[in-house]
Amino acid sequence: GREYREATFEDSERLVKLQPLFEKIDEKYRTYAEKNGFPGYAYGIVLDGKLVHSNAGGYTDLENKIKATPQSMFRIASMTKSFTAMAIIKLRDEGLLRLDDTIETYIPELKDQKLTMDSPKITIRDLLSHTSGLPTDDPWADRKLDEDPKELISLIKQKLTFSNPSVIKYEYSNLGYTILGYLIQVVSKIPHQQFIQNLVFNSLHMNSFWEHSLVPNQSLLAKGYSFKDNQFVSEPLLHDGIYGSMGGLITSIQDFALYISLHQSAYPPRNTNTPFSSILSSSSLREMHQPWKFVNLNINDSNLAVVTSYGYGLKHVRDHLGRFFVGHSGGLPGFGSHWTFLPEFGLGIVSFGNKTYANMERINFETMYLILNDTGLEKRQIKVSEALRVMKEKVVETLRENWKEEKKEFAENVWLDWSLELRRKEGEEIWERIGGMEEIGELVAENELRGWFEVKGKKGRVRVKVCLTPENPPRIQVCELK
Repeated sequence: GREYREATFEDSERLVKLQPLFEKIDEKYRTYAEKNGFPGYAYGIVLDGKLVHSNAGGYTDLENKIKATPQSMFRIASMTKSFTAMAIIKLRDEGLLRLDDTIETYIPELKDQKLTMDSPKITIRDLLSHTSGLPTDDPWADRKLDEDPKELISLIKQKLTFSNPSVIKYEYSNLGYTILGYLIQVVSKIPHQQFIQNLVFNSLHMNSFWEHSLVPNQSLLAKGYSFKDNQFVSEPLLHDGIYGSMGGLITSIQDFALYISLHQSAYPPRNTNTPFSSILSSSSLREMHQPWKFVNLNINDSNLAVVTSYGYGLKHVRDHLGRFFVGHSGGLPGFGSHWTFLPEFGLGIVSFGNKTYANMERINFETMYLILNDTGLEKRQIKVSEALRVMKEKVVETLRENWKEEKKEFAENVWLDWSLELRRKEGEEIWERIGGMEEIGELVAENELRGWFEVKGKKGRVRVKVCLTPENPPRIQVCELK
């Protein structure tokens, strides 16, 4: 830790490169919304913790012709789940629960409820990662937002029906996150709404609500619509209730951008606290982002191979180039939403639409790829550690001497894996083939203890891979020439 240097963006013109695309992106969202028949929509782009562009189109209220804006308040449906997960992780960090505790420890009505006799007891972690064995329940749960805790407990007492044994299979469950919302109340002694208000909204100065009737300026509140029989039909906004922990939050693009900045602040890992550390530590935020349960390997809407996994209230998507996105979609009668961010690139995007299950995920990913392809934004560069720098010099010295002798900076395995004689022979062949060691390239760090550099000769080049041991001080355990 004492020598750690955090990764940084080498390009100081990141926003400058992004700005020329804003007009093109505006048109992209407008066209997408028209093609898909959204009454209204809004979106925003967050770069390095700041909302750098936002826009909106159409209407949040068709009857009164109220135009959508980045300040319009949309119900964001299952994008709420990460707030609930964050509250659970906060309670864990405060020592008030453990993720591997069984849920029946806190909610005894769930005792021994599972599919098979040999299924493990359901844990808090299972509920967070959708591996509790409960069935996918979107159409059913989406109409239950306004139920109260007593109705939830009554449902549980009747014994739940499971679709899978716990742990072994991912299956998305709104009821699972509703149970987590109730768990927050059991442990903290206050409703999940108030706990999340105190933890997140107040700390971020984020203007967000659970109950639609409490939105101060009702003209900002987006109405939800379905398209039936060739016309838009208004969907009633359900009141807040216990199921709100799985999908009831109401907020704006302008305010949700603050929440994206919170998640972005967890990167890169560092030796100092962030302004958001009182909400949740950076390590706990990054824990939420991890791919805890595999979901699928698929071809996305952009015809690219992606691996999707689920973290804690968040999806983790890794694309064909190894870039990973973290975020979540949302859908309810009358609404569709999605947000995602690229931790290593400092780039995030969020969009809302007021049409039933509006697919905002597709346009968000299309826009992300447009930005990446057109701007050439690069991820943070890992800094070369002092240990790697010193050992690179030792490797270069050894290669110039063509393995003259065994050196103490090399771990014992180096000579056991490939003898000094064989290394000399390999060196002679390589330097002959590429025309000697004319130029030594910069070391590129892959992490604190692993990296590579190129050696150029008159006729070619070779890449030298260096890996260090976990000893103190580290020694060279791998020195490969390719």
